[in-house]
Amino acid sequence: MAFDLPAPEQQDSQSLVGSIAARRSVREYTNALLPIGVLSQLLWSAQGVTGPNEKRATPSAGGLYPLRLKILVQRVSELEAGIYEVSG
Repeated sequence: MAFDLPAPEQQDSQSLVGSIAARRSVREYTNALLPIGVLSQLLWSAQGVTGPNEKRATPSAGGLYPLRLKILVQRVSELEAGIYEVSG
């Protein structure tokens, strides 16, 4: 099944240092759906295109990008539960 994700946020909304300083572990879980935009942002951060010539967020020797992402979706808005493979 193929589908398009919402475009990720690529503007610097918070500095890396600020993000690290504000990070906290959460041990109170909910059954609320994860917004599809949050999933899109997470996947872009892991393997998204960040520059010309299809350069990506993940380093790769020779620009081969052998990493293939597969995700198990259980509670994401606008997506049926299942296993998805992310294509570049």
